[in-house]
Amino acid sequence: MKYLLLFLLCLSYSVSAQVNQKSLLWKITSPESEKTSYLYGTMHISGRLAYHLGEEFFNAIESVDAVALESNPIIWLDEIFNSKYANDYLGKFGFQSQTYKGFYQDAFKLERPTNKLLKQYIASDHYLSNWMLYRENKSQLDFEEETFLDLFIYQTGKKQQKNVYSLEDFKATTNLSKMGNLPDPNKKENKAWFEKLTKDKNARDLIEDAYRNKDVMLLDSLHGQINTDNFLKYMLDVRNDLMAAKIDSFIRKKDISLFVGIGAAHLAGEKGVIQFLRNKGYTIEPMTTTITDKAKSIKTVYDQMTTKLDFNNTYQSDLFSVKIPGKMYETPPETNNQRQFFSPELTNGTYFSIKQISTYGLLKGKSAKNYETKIDSLLFESIPGKIISRKKIQKNDFNGVDILNKTANGNYQRYQIYYTPIHVFIFKMGGKNELVKNQSDAFFNAIQLKEIKTDWTTTRSLNNDFSTATPSYYHFKNNDRITSLYNHPELEAFDPKTKSYYLLKRASLHDFGFIETDVYELQRLTAKFLKSNEIDTFSISYLQNSTYPSSITKANNANGDFITLKIIIKGPYYYLLMRTTPTETPIDSFFTAFKFNQLEYQYPFEKYDDSTLLFSVKSNFLYPSAFNDLYSKAYAIKNKNLKKNKTDNSYKSNTESRIYYSENYERVYVEAFKYHDYAHFDKIDSLWAEEKNYYTKTKKLVIQQEASSKDNQQYYMQLSLTDTNSSRMIWVKEILHHGTLYTLKANLDTLSTPSPFIQNFFDSFKPFDTLIGESVLENKADLFFKNIHSKDSLVKAQAITSVKDYITFEDKDFQALKEVISNYLFSEKQMDYKKQLIEEIGKLKNPLIYDYLVSIYEKYEDTASYQLAILRGLTSQNTKKGNDLFLKLLEKDTPLSNNNYEIYSIIFPLFDSLSLASNLYPELLNYSFIKQYKTPIYMLLSSLVTAKKIKPKKYKQNYKQLVREAKIELKEQISYEQYEQGKKPSGYGYESYKNQGNDLLSNYITLLKPFEKKSDVAYFFHKLSLVQDYIVQTNIVLNQIQVKEPVSDSVLTYLAADLINREYLYGQLKGMDKLTYFPKKYNHQNALVESILYQDNFNQETDSMIFIERKWLEMQNDTGYVYFYKSKRKNEDNWVLDYIGLQPLNENEINLDPRFITDGIKIEKYKDLEEIIKEEVASILLEGHKRAKKETTGYDLDWYF
Repeated sequence: MKYLLLFLLCLSYSVSAQVNQKSLLWKITSPESEKTSYLYGTMHISGRLAYHLGEEFFNAIESVDAVALESNPIIWLDEIFNSKYANDYLGKFGFQSQTYKGFYQDAFKLERPTNKLLKQYIASDHYLSNWMLYRENKSQLDFEEETFLDLFIYQTGKKQQKNVYSLEDFKATTNLSKMGNLPDPNKKENKAWFEKLTKDKNARDLIEDAYRNKDVMLLDSLHGQINTDNFLKYMLDVRNDLMAAKIDSFIRKKDISLFVGIGAAHLAGEKGVIQFLRNKGYTIEPMTTTITDKAKSIKTVYDQMTTKLDFNNTYQSDLFSVKIPGKMYETPPETNNQRQFFSPELTNGTYFSIKQISTYGLLKGKSAKNYETKIDSLLFESIPGKIISRKKIQKNDFNGVDILNKTANGNYQRYQIYYTPIHVFIFKMGGKNELVKNQSDAFFNAIQLKEIKTDWTTTRSLNNDFSTATPSYYHFKNNDRITSLYNHPELEAFDPKTKSYYLLKRASLHDFGFIETDVYELQRLTAKFLKSNEIDTFSISYLQNSTYPSSITKANNANGDFITLKIIIKGPYYYLLMRTTPTETPIDSFFTAFKFNQLEYQYPFEKYDDSTLLFSVKSNFLYPSAFNDLYSKAYAIKNKNLKKNKTDNSYKSNTESRIYYSENYERVYVEAFKYHDYAHFDKIDSLWAEEKNYYTKTKKLVIQQEASSKDNQQYYMQLSLTDTNSSRMIWVKEILHHGTLYTLKANLDTLSTPSPFIQNFFDSFKPFDTLIGESVLENKADLFFKNIHSKDSLVKAQAITSVKDYITFEDKDFQALKEVISNYLFSEKQMDYKKQLIEEIGKLKNPLIYDYLVSIYEKYEDTASYQLAILRGLTSQNTKKGNDLFLKLLEKDTPLSNNNYEIYSIIFPLFDSLSLASNLYPELLNYSFIKQYKTPIYMLLSSLVTAKKIKPKKYKQNYKQLVREAKIELKEQISYEQYEQGKKPSGYGYESYKNQGNDLLSNYITLLKPFEKKSDVAYFFHKLSLVQDYIVQTNIVLNQIQVKEPVSDSVLTYLAADLINREYLYGQLKGMDKLTYFPKKYNHQNALVESILYQDNFNQETDSMIFIERKWLEMQNDTGYVYFYKSKRKNEDNWVLDYIGLQPLNENEINLDPRFITDGIKIEKYKDLEEIIKEEVASILLEGHKRAKKETTGYDLDWYF
């Protein structure tokens, strides 16, 4: 609706030297004709501002042969309903949205008419009525006329039996309005005069003043300042030219005189309608407007004048027919439980509306009488104004009520409301003054309601998605060209013979990264639908011989009626078939005759070029439109121009994606991933392997079928992705086009062929010939060396910044790398890239690299990061020569860094080959006195000792150093613990100082263990008993076990008794394959899951924890025990619920990597603990079921995507 209002409300405000008189009414004459025509500038509102109409206005309109407006309002709805852009006027298409989280609740949810909704349905007019007939502002009713000025001109002409012509073509104007909404590429600067004017008044006030003063020159000037250049071009200039040509055509070719009413914005300016007409030879003269009492009385006469309505047109719907003066339209409903019909009669400002409300009452045993009683009690509150008459009526045995009312502003309305077994019908006629009172009988007397009969028929959905047998008394909601785009089809039927109510609904869910199991969805959809209808008990069975996954469910409602429910899943579509009947009866043809058919389409398949993602395709998708491409490009250009820093990032990777929607709620996802210009794959198989790994490892999907091919330097891969216990499939097509990977995805089922929409899209999809980026199958080292020597500084900078993450160098690149490192002028900001290039040389296996790295080491003595890169390169070689040179250079000059990771990183490669690393000792210990080197050096040595790759005698010469340092570290540890012991709790959570560990102290324990018999080492180990840290004490015991020393059971029990340390001890012993040492007292699931669960923020000495129970749960692809506890922290009054899972069936087996841990769930005093656990179990069982939504009374934001 908003876009139509944009172009209907446009006002022009640009300066023109050629139009210098103040007037809204202009006389048009031509030497070729004796007839005089007139041009009037309107404002498309009903406010009195637009109604300063003089005698000349009425004289002009009475004197001409015909009226011409921008568009003839009588054909607006026809044009909208036949347009691909109906969503611009009627709201966003329904197929563009879907519920994801909470899908099972919402898929087949029935929106029952509550009292509030029923009052709203009765009181409100159709949402199109005000827009088409009145343009009223409810807060300004006392200051408005009967309708907006353009429609007043239309009505005045029609009441004089004049023809009304359109100056514009709807489709062309819609396109122009969209073009007018494109942003300008650059920010528009306002003129000084406009800035001065808007200091005291806003633009809207200035526009109103200019119109009030009939100053079309000022209007034109203001408009030129307020709006974008695109708006001025497409909404004014182009349209002005077209309208002037049309006016000329009517006057010359038809030889008629016209009264032309167009927005005042279109009059003035060099490209205004006045100037365009002058260019065609017309004389255009301003006319003086004389506003007199006579003019006002003439307007009153036209306002009160009515024409006789001829009810010659019949409209037939599924369950009713009516006779109306014009055409009736079924419009998208405002709520899902109704159908809405609307017919405007513009000459008199009258409208006819019908609301067909589904009650869904029979599902709960409620009859038509229930709703008759309910609405009867609501009429006084719901009928606008005063009820003049009210009487009960009946038609085809359906009870009803006839109401005549008069609104507060003196207009009459009339209703007839009827009650059928499955609907409430609200027929309404509204209009101005007494027309409804005087002429409504013909409408209401002609209403026909379909008779309920016992025969059956066969019906199908609009696009042949499905067909079935149904009682003849049925209707199809959302089943025509327009309403089908706003919601899925829904069928309701009633069989008077068995008193059975039938319901058929469709839903859809597209998911391009996850496939749910069939049985879970059948069960979940069934349970949620029945629960929403207050039914908790049911019997469900899954149909084994059905083509598509299906279930049949039997249940009873509170009234004792029998409910039969069938749910079918077909790819992304879900179907619900339901029957409720007073007596239990076998399944009938409503269920057995249901079948799927080949989808049909209302919109043609055409070639489409997507200028955003750069591809062509033959398709009939309705969204996105070609204008979305234009908007994307225009906004991209605008944003780029607004950026102060206009760095070219086009060489980097970039992802753009879109979803393409069909009228049948189908979707195709298209992604264009432009690789980084320096990204590289050795061969296409490597790229495809990476893609397949994403689907199988990350998305956990199964590749059912795959195929790959090559055609004209484009590489193709197609995958059919499925999952266990599901009939659904994700169809993937990937196309590598130079440096861009296109990915197409669609949801299908494994049991039938793709629809024409999907098949056409996949088959005809073709990337543009445009080559984006660099081919990922070409060696990027060569590109790097080429670009690093480019004269373009930007190209060089892009090459340098791509070194770290993208470029892989080979042995053959050694000389070229040397040259770059030596000769390229690296800026201070590029030091990291130079360091990276040095490291890249270190990754090569070229024997020449050793001498080179040694040669540049001394050269970079003032740049530690370069020297560290050289050392890292040598240790990464994992060769004796590399290690020897590493020691040699370290001795020559030892680089330091404030970043500990840089020091660690030169030692880490040595762990990959401990046998070679052992040769570095004892020399490497010479550097352990350096703070940054100490821990990594001792860590490596400790690993060598544990792995028995080095003997103690090899570092015996450093014995005194080790003892000295160990004692100092021990004292620091004891001092730290004493300090922590004396501290007061912070109140910000608890963290045990006894479970922090000390890696360096643990390394000393490992290294000194072989020398334990020496007195000073023995003293050291004796003093270790003062350490309270459980991890340190555990590491001592682990050393004892490693060297096969006896360990006291009491010590092991002491270490396992600590709640936090218990898991650490168990895990370390398990890793050593020494679980026999773990105390039996704690070697069971309960004791260990407590340790895992209460690792953080739990003080074993002051806080409380109680085991409640464990439950065996069968989850998505997993089973196990969940352990439930309640805990309470010191100084807290309330207990909370904590739980952890999953644990194996065998209680002696422990899973140290739990699937989930949840804590801190408040135990409400008004809730039973068992009820809380039941709710949490239900929540746990949803894990892995991504679409399921936890039942909660809270507000959930995660509903749509």
